[in-house]
Amino acid sequence: MRAQGGGLVLNVSSLAGRTAFPGLAAYVTGKHALEGMTQALAAEAAPFGIRVAALAASGYATHYGGSVTDAAGRSPAYRATTEPMREQLRGLAALPGIGRPEDFAREVLRLAAATGPLPVRIPIGPGSFEHLTAAAHATHAELATARALLAEQGPRQD
Repeated sequence: MRAQGGGLVLNVSSLAGRTAFPGLAAYVTGKHALEGMTQALAAEAAPFGIRVAALAASGYATHYGGSVTDAAGRSPAYRATTEPMREQLRGLAALPGIGRPEDFAREVLRLAAATGPLPVRIPIGPGSFEHLTAAAHATHAELATARALLAEQGPRQD
């Protein structure tokens, strides 16, 4: 891409790249890592005319959830917290209002044909903007709480 003076990298991430879902710790970890790598690569490749973005996809009617399996050391103590999400994934293809894979493909092609700068993170799919907006508000509230907590305690006096 450097030799040709530019290019495009679109990494397929997920809403899980910005938020956490109980029962999907390994998946969430991978998507957070992918988004961090995408952000760093976007900064590194920009001087060469290479655009890099992560597509924060919402749910699509695929059979992805059918591959969700239990880890060998999974503790039954967490079942009530994690099982609802895992069950939802298993029935992903049948959920009402779920995105269609062909719609996702159309959006990817449209983004690939776009000229000019792209945001590093692009929400894509039904409910993705609403979900990530709520996540951003929750992050803002969490930072405000942390700031207040630290301000209450004042600097440490060792």
